Amino acid sequence: RFFGSPSPPTSAPWSDPAPAFAMVHGNGIVSQGSEEIHTGYTLLASECKISETRWLSCDNGDDESRVLAPSPPERCCCLPRNAWRRLCSSTAVFAVVLYALARWFRWGQGTGLPLGYCKAKAAPFPIAPDVTDVEGLRRWALKLVSNMTAEEKHGMVNGLGWFDYSSLSGYYVGNILAIPRLGLPAIQMQDAMQGFRTLDERQVGQVTAWPSALAIASTWDANSTWQWARAIGEEFRIKGANVILGPSVNVHRIAYNGRNVEYLSGEDPLLGQHLAPAYVRGAQEGAGVGAVLKHFVLNSQETGRTTVDSVVDERTRWELYYPPFQGAVDAGVSGVMCSYNKIGGVYSCSNEESFKILREGLGFRGFTQTDWWASHSLALAEGLDQEMPGAGSGTPYHPEYYAAPDLAGEPVERLDTAARRVLAVMHRAGLFEAPGCSPPNCESDFRRNVTTQAHVDLARRSATRSIVLLKNVDAALPIRAATAPTIAVVGAAAAAASFDPFGQNQGQGTWNQGDYYSGGGSGHMASEHTVTPLAGLQRRAASLGINVVASATDDAGQAVAAAQRADVAIVVVGATSGEAEDRRTLSLDGSADDLVRAVAGTGKRTVVLVHAPGAVLLPWRNDVAGILVMFLGGQETGTAWADIVFGDAAPSGRLPVAMPANEWEAVRPGDGEEVRYTEGMRTSYRNTAVIEGAAYPFGHGLTYSEFQYGEPAVVDCAQEARCTEPLSSSGACVVCVRVAVTNAGAAAARAVPQLYLELPPSAGHPVPFLKGFHGTRDLAPGASQDVVFALRERDVSYYSTAAHGWVKAEGPAVAHIGESSADIRGRLPLCLGAAASCGSAAAGANRRLLGDDEGQSFADAVQLTLGDAGRSMRGTWQRLHRTASGLVAGEGNGARRPAHAEGAEAHESWLDPPPGIVFAVVFSIFISAGAAVNALSMVRQRRLNSGEDPGPFVNPCQRRRHGHGGGPSRPMAREGRSVADGWRR
Repeated sequence: RFFGSPSPPTSAPWSDPAPAFAMVHGNGIVSQGSEEIHTGYTLLASECKISETRWLSCDNGDDESRVLAPSPPERCCCLPRNAWRRLCSSTAVFAVVLYALARWFRWGQGTGLPLGYCKAKAAPFPIAPDVTDVEGLRRWALKLVSNMTAEEKHGMVNGLGWFDYSSLSGYYVGNILAIPRLGLPAIQMQDAMQGFRTLDERQVGQVTAWPSALAIASTWDANSTWQWARAIGEEFRIKGANVILGPSVNVHRIAYNGRNVEYLSGEDPLLGQHLAPAYVRGAQEGAGVGAVLKHFVLNSQETGRTTVDSVVDERTRWELYYPPFQGAVDAGVSGVMCSYNKIGGVYSCSNEESFKILREGLGFRGFTQTDWWASHSLALAEGLDQEMPGAGSGTPYHPEYYAAPDLAGEPVERLDTAARRVLAVMHRAGLFEAPGCSPPNCESDFRRNVTTQAHVDLARRSATRSIVLLKNVDAALPIRAATAPTIAVVGAAAAAASFDPFGQNQGQGTWNQGDYYSGGGSGHMASEHTVTPLAGLQRRAASLGINVVASATDDAGQAVAAAQRADVAIVVVGATSGEAEDRRTLSLDGSADDLVRAVAGTGKRTVVLVHAPGAVLLPWRNDVAGILVMFLGGQETGTAWADIVFGDAAPSGRLPVAMPANEWEAVRPGDGEEVRYTEGMRTSYRNTAVIEGAAYPFGHGLTYSEFQYGEPAVVDCAQEARCTEPLSSSGACVVCVRVAVTNAGAAAARAVPQLYLELPPSAGHPVPFLKGFHGTRDLAPGASQDVVFALRERDVSYYSTAAHGWVKAEGPAVAHIGESSADIRGRLPLCLGAAASCGSAAAGANRRLLGDDEGQSFADAVQLTLGDAGRSMRGTWQRLHRTASGLVAGEGNGARRPAHAEGAEAHESWLDPPPGIVFAVVFSIFISAGAAVNALSMVRQRRLNSGEDPGPFVNPCQRRRHGHGGGPSRPMAREGRSVADGWRR
């Protein structure tokens, strides 16, 4: 072992310092050596075999020993005699050089295992319990720890495989070496959540370059996330890595963050809370590799990331930044990586309060580790279990804190606790069932080509589903040969190559440079098989008989010339970002904006394809017919663009971030030592100024069809399958809302209905928060699907700083259901808690399901829905009902309640069935009023569509949005439907 393997007692009779070993695992599989020489690490592993009688034969050439291996879970070792002597006898010079290197690098301390050490020290391997038996798993791990030497425990909490800032050959990004005498396999960790990082140039092309995490977030689909994670995990496992350093789930605070493209949550905590568990389960349960959640926590910018202090109030932490981590913890994530920044003046990786929140507040049961070189102290007492990259990686700027001399001074119980957590995770993640190679004997695994056609196809489907259609005027898309026999494809981004860092490690050269297919840094995916936008479009266009005129430069003159020869001009533009630095601007790269304007100025129908690492500015959006955006789609970018542009698939992506209209609307990175999150929860669509000023709102996304939404209604949660699956942190289902979604267009497409919940004022939420989303299947024209939103206890709660916990809201609430945070298609009043807490504005539709015996009147629901217009209707209903109740009370109606005493509140008798004639009269009034409102709306809409002044039927805000009544006009929130029309619905 490298830097600190278990050394034998000085009184041991063994003389050979460095024989090699092989290991029998609990399933009877022997890890095989093949006479490979790895100087200074593992020497001459012998070939081992198991006979039918389960005796282990060790054939080493010098002597033969037979060690009984009766049945799992016993462990034993093969111990060749004179291994060191055989290696060094080849040449005296080599022996001298090797000895000098060993003394200099401390290779001689614990290199290999002495002859007979495994046989003498082998310990029985305790039978592991079921992974769901938390207490049993803890006892099992403690039993293993009790058999460890101090040095072996040190190896569980201190990584290795790096020297200075360079990773060593045969090692992964993170390594915990095996303990053969105890039957413990090695832990091999690799970057990152978006695919296997190719640190070795020879690995480029052997793995799939997948779409980014933000691209997957734009699918708003947990199933797509699960499939993506499982496929990535499969490639890791075959490459020999058994732990993924991901997922990254930080909620975007700053649009400029250089790593936003790596974060699965986008700008919303609920989006991350739903997608993070899917990733964890896909990797761990689907592929059999562990997952390490990162970066915990409040790691919102790259500017000054190793020194900045994030100061955030308690409520904002819990409601905005913790939920994605909570979702991953609920799914059983193996590990959590602490971040570089400080939190409240204390570095995250030494922050006892943060680790306490992680374990006690979020319920985490795995191990914690540092980000690479993020430790600032020996912090076992604070809750930090592992230092990475560990032994040998110390530098003057980043000293090593978990070296053996440092750990020797720690209380034994602290070291035991950290080692126990690592062992428990190894079992939960299934590392004992498929242990794989053991560094540095992993060269053969490193060289395997693990990409497959099935994975390439999945990468293409994932990228296609991630594309968001922002604008599509007059059905500019999809492009058909009949209407556009010739197209132009212009822009340097159309043929941009994938960037290859050539194995540069952290801090070396251009290691953090990104491209239009993958962000830069530790999550970058280099590829030899990238399909550029131009290549993908040309290939598909040729099959359709469409001519392509190409100008793969940003030269405006050439682009204009190409556009003038075509029926439709496609402009490809982009921006990218990388780790360790934030973006300087939200604008697109180079002269992209001028290029779009020049092409649009030709009068040709112009469509823009945008590669984006997050939010970007689109100042020319009113000048073009169509806009599509992809958040860095990996190697199949070009084929995915072609699938959408030519209509082989309908767009189904939704924005996981809001697209700002101006640079000044975005929060900028702090450049001081302290960054205060003074905005609290008012980021993205939760800030009313952003809602009004966004070019395209959070959740927005068009497709090649139109969807109609039915009236939302409360349904019995007992009939909802998702409510039968308990979630440890979210609680039981409280209310379920159903809405019918119908494809009213001419093309098959997928809708993604979203529910934004407006809690009572006591909750203190600035706007309705996203509390549910559910994608439909691909609906054929005319087809419908019922979508059910299951709201759980946490969804109807808010965090109270007074109680230091979650409090269920009580009072009137409203479920806003629509296509985005700004395009609301229906509203449903709800009553949370007892009817008395709702007053005169409760929603009676869900009184039975919420346990409200008294309920609420139909008239109150009408008033809540229609506002002032409903107030007069409520009074009419009350007068008619009061009269009817007085006439019939006590006349043979034993089941009825008595008539009200004079002065009693009329609404107390709303549960009494009204006489048929009264109901008919009121119903007629309601229908007449609805018809009148609808007629006025139709008049207004015709005037808006024709460009006329809409008259007195539109409020001043709506008039300005449509260019009437002064002020600049703004694009409609949804093409083909005005903002006012969405509000009317």
